[in-house]
Amino acid sequence: MTRFATSYPTGQSTRVCAGTGRALAEGEHAIAVLVEDASTGRMCRLDFAENAWSGGARPEASRWRVIGQWRSLVGRKESPTRPVLDDDGLLELLQQIEPGEPKRDALRCVIALLLLRRRVLVQEGARGGALLLRRRGDPRPPEGPPPIEVRDAGVDEAAVNEVMAEIEPLLGLPGGAADAGGGAS
Repeated sequence: MTRFATSYPTGQSTRVCAGTGRALAEGEHAIAVLVEDASTGRMCRLDFAENAWSGGARPEASRWRVIGQWRSLVGRKESPTRPVLDDDGLLELLQQIEPGEPKRDALRCVIALLLLRRRVLVQEGARGGALLLRRRGDPRPPEGPPPIEVRDAGVDEAAVNEVMAEIEPLLGLPGGAADAGGGAS
């Protein structure tokens, strides 16, 4: 049975395997999963011990919708907070999130804006209401990979702030919503 301890800060490891309920040890590898509660739409983080994950433990499909995942290392409790995901991790998460639902499209848009602001991505153009982005330094198509398409979710400054307020603690992102480029259009 999956356990989720709500008393832990969600930006850092919960220090409990959601698949087994076992405490995760300092220095242990784990799989962090960003999930959305199927009934409320709220996002949260679940952690799974690497061996539980490889053994098939997953978030309960009837309760959680998986948005993305990443490999993590359980740190010391007293160590200073640092971002859970670096730029590469954020880019990987952006590519994992399936588009097509308003909340997920807004999340993809906000992550893309954050990565544009950090100069990880560059805009190549637009097509059919979607931004066409590529990783800075990657060659343009056809030599390089196809562009990353991020649908314009109609995200205004208030929506950017709302989505960032929800995902910052989940992903351990530093700074405020202003870091995402509040001038979204």
